[in-house]
Amino acid sequence: GVTGVQTCALPICFPVTIDTFGADCAVFVDGLSGLSDMAMKLTIGAKPVPTLQDWGVAIKQVDDFVKQFANIDAFVCVIAHVAMERDEVSGKVLQYANTLGKQLGPTLGRHFNEVIMARFDETNGATWSTIDKNADLKATYLPHKQGMKADFKQIIDGWLASLI
Repeated sequence: GVTGVQTCALPICFPVTIDTFGADCAVFVDGLSGLSDMAMKLTIGAKPVPTLQDWGVAIKQVDDFVKQFANIDAFVCVIAHVAMERDEVSGKVLQYANTLGKQLGPTLGRHFNEVIMARFDETNGATWSTIDKNADLKATYLPHKQGMKADFKQIIDGWLASLI
């Protein structure tokens, strides 16, 4: 384990409230794609095709969930697949978190200190980047660079130091 981070002892029965997660906890959501699917299924129920209003409700559920979890005291990590979206201002095709609709993905990163692009190749294995000309990434606790070792310890150490 990472020094300074304890295993969160949560009640086995539900409901678990958002207040359950303190600064001694780490919450990982793996992943945003499944969360998005769940939000849509909870919105439409057994209907075969969602209406425009259903899309709006499901998108708001995902957005509200991310906002709520991004503002708790715990260390929060949301893992997402990548989607290609056209930036309407520049015309460039950029990579964002894949979620419902076309407008939510590009806005989700603003709620987090780190937005990292993870890659894997045979030569280098798993690496992280916080700079990429085709993605909207950011770094608070990590350096601004490509090809970093994929290791949460470096983020957690910076996050823990910010709590002092």
